[in-house]
Amino acid sequence: MNKTNFLILLAFVACGVLSVFVVTDYLVFNKLVGVDDANIFFVYADNLLTKGEIVWNSGSEKVEGFSSVLWLAICLFAQILSTNFEHILLFTNLLFVISINFALFQELSRGSLFENNKISFLLAYLILVFTSVPYIGWSVSSLMDTGLWSFAICYSILVLNRFVTNSSRKNLFAFSLSLVLLILTRSEGFLVSLILIFIILINKTGLKSVLVSTLVCICSFLSLTLARFLYFSYPFPNTYYAKVGSNLFYNLTEGWKYFLNWIDITGVSFFILLSIICCLFRFFLKKKQDITFAFNLSIFLVLYFCIYIYVGGDHFAYARHYQVVWPLCVFLLLSAIGSLSNYKYYVLLLVVLVHSFFVFNVNKQQEFYFKYEHILSEYGRHAGEYFNQLFGDEKPMIAAIAVGGIAYSYDGPVFDIMGLNDIEVAHYDRDRKGQKNHAAFNQDIFMKRLPEFLVHFGFTCRKGVDLKNDEYIDKILKNMLTKNLLFQEKYHSFWVGLPTLAGPNFGVCGYIRKDFSKDKGLFMN
Repeated sequence: MNKTNFLILLAFVACGVLSVFVVTDYLVFNKLVGVDDANIFFVYADNLLTKGEIVWNSGSEKVEGFSSVLWLAICLFAQILSTNFEHILLFTNLLFVISINFALFQELSRGSLFENNKISFLLAYLILVFTSVPYIGWSVSSLMDTGLWSFAICYSILVLNRFVTNSSRKNLFAFSLSLVLLILTRSEGFLVSLILIFIILINKTGLKSVLVSTLVCICSFLSLTLARFLYFSYPFPNTYYAKVGSNLFYNLTEGWKYFLNWIDITGVSFFILLSIICCLFRFFLKKKQDITFAFNLSIFLVLYFCIYIYVGGDHFAYARHYQVVWPLCVFLLLSAIGSLSNYKYYVLLLVVLVHSFFVFNVNKQQEFYFKYEHILSEYGRHAGEYFNQLFGDEKPMIAAIAVGGIAYSYDGPVFDIMGLNDIEVAHYDRDRKGQKNHAAFNQDIFMKRLPEFLVHFGFTCRKGVDLKNDEYIDKILKNMLTKNLLFQEKYHSFWVGLPTLAGPNFGVCGYIRKDFSKDKGLFMN
């Protein structure tokens, strides 16, 4: 590595560390615990480490309630190394972000486009990537698999570009390995792999390379599916059955809203989409033009966006799945600006200014939801610790909507009423209309199991609050709190303050089964 590249690497490391420090401090309520769904990974990793099985509750059914096999393995390794494994995961995600963005910029700065403008474009790249709270927040601070997924996709794109430039056996092997990485990282990695194979097909790299990569892709997918079926008895993760409905029109409608939300919250989305359109039109309007990296990247981004439109997006703030390809969007945008013959500096300055404006004028609703993901997990851990102290060896079943934090700290059974970690709920029916990713709740299953507690925590759980007055909660529970007479007969509301949380008026609220309340002398109304 020459001196210039070393200094650029130092710039990426410095900006990455500073960005993660600022964003994590901005998002985290009190302690680094990740978002609530990250704690689901931690629960499975802990059970695998201590019990030798991938289960949600001790002694319960084997269930794949997580989205990434590879990230689960990383979480397991981190827990083996330290009890403060969250910091290890934060550092791991930081390495993913710094390394892949450094590699992308190195690719971007090759050739003559930035020969005399490298510093300007370096500064623009650093600003666009490392001041993006959604990208850094999801890729690093969340402690989710998002950083790994972003690394896997960006790395695969870089390997693909190297392969279509030089179709050697070595590059074919590297490209094939990148497909395996994608499939092991997330279940939709198979679809992303098919997109990449389609791109090498249109690049005319040869029939042999297409057949080899397709064979590797299919064998990897079938091997993982077979292993999943033999261990869990189902071909897809339980999260798929709990989240994705069978109504295609509804999924497409929700997915389009998801895409529009990304456009709305991304300050330079107009410039990114314009770059994609111009790149595609330039290729199709000019005859006998060589296929460029920008063209391949434009095709990839269009098809990648379509994947999440097809499945209906998800409920997380800042369009999480599109933050994964943010470095690729920045790459394409700067590449398009660099190809301009005139006014490139003015356009570059305009893009940076527009992005900066959105950084300091964030969507307040999205900002609240993103912070709330971190708050829920911390509140959940406090709630689990409280119930551990309240009960002895025989711990009651606790039902909850946000289950990651409480399941990690609570020693008793936790009933995930959203079905991500519960096979019966996830497979009961496939109607997923309603609150996105929170539409699997089934009143019949709840009333059959009759958990001792139905709890909620967070800012909505103020003293004197009854959850039946919370329209959002009652919608998720499909009006069970307000209209199910059997539930009203069996349960009464309760609230308890937890001094470790945000003030004396916040705590855990919800419902306790009346016979259990009377028997234990707890929360008597």
